[in-house]
Amino acid sequence: MKFTTLDIFILIFCCSVYIAHSLVFRNWIIDDAGISFVYSRNLAEGFGLVSQPGRIPVEGYSNPTWVFMMVPFFWLNSFDPMITPKIISAIMTLASFVIFYSGLKNIQGIGIVNRAVVLFMLAITTPFVIWTSSGLENPLYVLLIVLLFFILTLENHSRNHYLAIGIISGLIAMTRPDGMLFIALYPIWLWLNRQDVNNPLWQALTLFAVSVLLTFGSYFLFRMFYFGYPLPNTYYAKESVGFSYFISVAFLIPLADIKLLDLFGSVFGVVRLWGFLITMSTTLWLIAQGKFNRSYWIITIFLTWTTAIYMLLPFDWMAEYRFATAFYPFFYIFLMLVTGGCIQQLKKPWKQRVSFFALSLFIALSAGIFLPRTLAFAESPTVTFDSVTERFALRFNDYAENLNLEDASLLAPDLGGTLYYSNLTVYDLAGLTDPTIARTLYIQDKTELHDYIFEIIQPTFIHIHGNFTFSASLEDSPRFEEDYIAICSYIDPVVISTFGNEMQSGNFIRRDAIEQDNQAAFERIQNESNC
Repeated sequence: MKFTTLDIFILIFCCSVYIAHSLVFRNWIIDDAGISFVYSRNLAEGFGLVSQPGRIPVEGYSNPTWVFMMVPFFWLNSFDPMITPKIISAIMTLASFVIFYSGLKNIQGIGIVNRAVVLFMLAITTPFVIWTSSGLENPLYVLLIVLLFFILTLENHSRNHYLAIGIISGLIAMTRPDGMLFIALYPIWLWLNRQDVNNPLWQALTLFAVSVLLTFGSYFLFRMFYFGYPLPNTYYAKESVGFSYFISVAFLIPLADIKLLDLFGSVFGVVRLWGFLITMSTTLWLIAQGKFNRSYWIITIFLTWTTAIYMLLPFDWMAEYRFATAFYPFFYIFLMLVTGGCIQQLKKPWKQRVSFFALSLFIALSAGIFLPRTLAFAESPTVTFDSVTERFALRFNDYAENLNLEDASLLAPDLGGTLYYSNLTVYDLAGLTDPTIARTLYIQDKTELHDYIFEIIQPTFIHIHGNFTFSASLEDSPRFEEDYIAICSYIDPVVISTFGNEMQSGNFIRRDAIEQDNQAAFERIQNESNC
């Protein structure tokens, strides 16, 4: 495929806008990304896929492709948690721009204006830019999905294409758990386009299945052998609002469900209902008029998949639509095609005028929607890697050092920066890297959880806050007060506002860790500590 000078200019311009936008978040990495980095580091250093050297293998990440991708940088001693993932993510996102643009160019009826506007919209869309520069796997996920899209836009697929499609689908499934749904996309696409397939369907499906098994199937068997579970431990940690939601609620959600409207609101802002109704009614009208031509359908399939995945997942506590990153490229091109299909029904003198007005209005409104959100997120980003490092890893390292504690341990719910920089044995109160806590944290009977904490692991330090204070309910056990004393504590307003309970959050230490020779140091720490 040849790019014209204008194509190259559009790509350079849109990539530059994306880079400028992402630099607003240059000092931010989401703390959860640190968990992946720790697993990569431990694997690179020969300790295996573990949260800390010497711990049992627990799949405390949900993005194995991303974890494996970071390993070579640790081998080369060139990994910096604040810089390396930013550079890799930017390269992947810019590659996604080029590949997506190329795929759109392969589809008849998608002109250069549509391609340019879609890339520009991605470059200014706050959720897309935030999560493709967060340190998590989102840019890899988007890259693999648009690469799959690009291959499906090519004509005359060969055996190599079938193998490539299977490998890419398997890698998507390994990049995020919900990516497993993309394994079903190609067989459906193949069936819908069976009249255009040169080779027998059984041959295409066989080669596709073999390559999926070689990628995702191999990792699945490895997971069963190495970790002992069919799904990552992150699923079991979130099971109460996870797969049960996925199965029992997903297929009952009406089109006007609040979650779908919320997704439209990420683009249309407060006029989300009007945006939803106009988009859907216009689409139905084009289909009824026979104007919804074949070039629309491959876009529609990918848009349906990425929308369905967002709908099937539970609500995410993190801001700005973390699970919707792959939705935006296909939504914007679909919106452009639907709008263009309507404008084409106008008489010739009006087509260009209405097109220019509609396009200008949409870009202006979008800029007005996204600019305040970008500035607001940059001012107060979702849990940062740096803040967790400071509050938990370094602070509790200092506690242990000042009290001359050897082999100290910490139970806390924020893991990225903590695991990356802590000198202590770290236990995960969120349950992502701890199967026992994953199983027991959210059940009503806390007996097993409390026995595990107070009798088995007996952490030297405990930190609790917010929802975790309520979920763990440590103070319901008399052993908490008997065994631990507060370094600093407070009645948590989050627990009061969310659950209506008055409960203590803060930093706590085992009473038997305070001896006569470090009593003065402990009192000094108490006086200086601020939760």
